Amino acid sequence: MRPFIYDFKKTFLRLTSISLLFLFILSGVGIAFETFHLTHITPASYENLNVEGYVCPSGNKISVYGIAFNNNGKPISSALVCVLSSGNVVASTRTSANGFFNLTVSYSPCLSLLVKYNGLERNVNISRIVGELQNNVNSQVVSVTIYPNIFSNTSCFYSLNACWCRILVSIMCQDNLVIFSSKNVNISMELVHSSGIIGNKSVVLKQINLYLKKFTPVYATIEIPQGVNKIVLEPINSSPNIQQIGLNDFEYIKGTAIYCDTMNNFLTLLNIFMLFLPYTIIYLAYISFSRPRSIGEMEFILARPITKRKIFISRFFSNALIAVLSSILIVLAPAITFNAIAGLHIPLQVIFLLVLIPMSLLLTYLSVTYMYSSIIKSSGTVQGLGMFTLLFLEVILPFIGIFTSTYETLKQYITPASISYYIYSLIEGCNVRINVGIEITSTLLWIIIPAIISYLEFKIRDV
Repeated sequence: MRPFIYDFKKTFLRLTSISLLFLFILSGVGIAFETFHLTHITPASYENLNVEGYVCPSGNKISVYGIAFNNNGKPISSALVCVLSSGNVVASTRTSANGFFNLTVSYSPCLSLLVKYNGLERNVNISRIVGELQNNVNSQVVSVTIYPNIFSNTSCFYSLNACWCRILVSIMCQDNLVIFSSKNVNISMELVHSSGIIGNKSVVLKQINLYLKKFTPVYATIEIPQGVNKIVLEPINSSPNIQQIGLNDFEYIKGTAIYCDTMNNFLTLLNIFMLFLPYTIIYLAYISFSRPRSIGEMEFILARPITKRKIFISRFFSNALIAVLSSILIVLAPAITFNAIAGLHIPLQVIFLLVLIPMSLLLTYLSVTYMYSSIIKSSGTVQGLGMFTLLFLEVILPFIGIFTSTYETLKQYITPASISYYIYSLIEGCNVRINVGIEITSTLLWIIIPAIISYLEFKIRDV
């Protein structure tokens, strides 16, 4: 085996390197569980059972109309539906083929709805809904019909309540639509572009007209075009007085509620973890390059038919490969954990963008540590300088930016891995003014310049 290949394999398969990969896997899984903890995600948050509907008080009777559907927006048939009063079942039924159910019971101050299917349960406190309505009539049961009130207990869905005609709308990231109305109505659903209004008209990318029959659920799959950030529901051929500003415009986020909540906390934890992550690669560079040079091991290696150039390239790129794999694992491990536990799917393009954050940071501190190792022979001094550089760039410099009102500029263009600022804003959907070209250039320069300096210095200096 050629000495160059042998040295590359030996450096890559070092116990420290392999242990580092396992450490990143365990850290990723830990971040995933901590994300669930911070987001207060329980099995009920993602279980494959959803229930929505209406409570309609009329005299001393309470009618409950509802639908049950899974996380793909498909109706669930034969689910057990019970109305309980003080914990005792007073009425029960099974959902129909289209997931619909309706029950009528006598009014009670302790009513609740329980839906069971395939070992899963959904509960709705009817008393809270009815109690609020009863308060409007001085807590007395009177012989009048009060307008239906909406209830919803869902996991992954985003629920939109169109108040002007009591319409329930739930849309998932897979573009599945569940819609349910308390009265017959023709509606128009407009999908509006994020550019908003041009002139006096919204930029409508797609329009769907639907006829909703009273208490009859509709399930459909619609293709939502890219760029949609708002959904407008309007009654068709209705009196203009019915349309009230603010009641039929809904923000649309192409992702489930659980996805958005999880990603926000995951990005926060990943950002915190990035403060400690570079030390691992500083230590790896110390073990692979600085320490061998300090104790004279490099001279022994050069006794073989291998040049200083090949030693540098084999060790640097072996460590760089570890940095790349570690970056992939620290993102892929949580993604797999999210999917295994909660069925939460993170798109591949998001995973790719997230991998760039730790990758750019690790490669930067790898290059910086190699630069110190090529100039300074003392391995202890190199390790100390690496730690000081990490502390200064990631902690002290941002603090200086806060006090001098230059924090945004420093984070966007000056500090290592500044491209992460753009990636975070892109994933979170924030509109920020960033010169992406300068960010990419800054990120690459932090990696390339120290690597070139370390290579040139290593070639001209004695080992």
